[in-house]
Amino acid sequence: MYVREKRVRRGDNEYRYFQLVQSTWVDGKSRQTVVKHLGRLPDREYADAFARRSGFLCGVVECPNAGALESEALFPRKGRRVKDRVMLCEDHDVAFRAGERVKAHSYRPEKVEAVMAAWRKPPAGGRPRYQPQSRESVLE
Repeated sequence: MYVREKRVRRGDNEYRYFQLVQSTWVDGKSRQTVVKHLGRLPDREYADAFARRSGFLCGVVECPNAGALESEALFPRKGRRVKDRVMLCEDHDVAFRAGERVKAHSYRPEKVEAVMAAWRKPPAGGRPRYQPQSRESVLE
């Protein structure tokens, strides 16, 4: 699976949407199936982190597999180690339980939804906002 960017033009405006897509072979040809619409997000890196933190993809950076198993791991935060959840595919779960270190995003669907709800909420003027706080605070 991977994150795909779709661009849509409406008049003079261009909108970017992100989708989580799975490729399969059908009759000798590759076919893409949309697994989840991620919506309008700032960029592909943000969309990838969103999919991993939501549990749709394996939490390990650049792993194309779906997240299947939830585990607990220690993550470095502000100079100390904090126990947090991580969603891993079967291959990385086996490696993780064997003691291998992996670079992964924590699994926090509740925080992701709260940040996205605040980001999508239009300000008092009514126009949609395109400014999340900062990438570091959203992806921490």
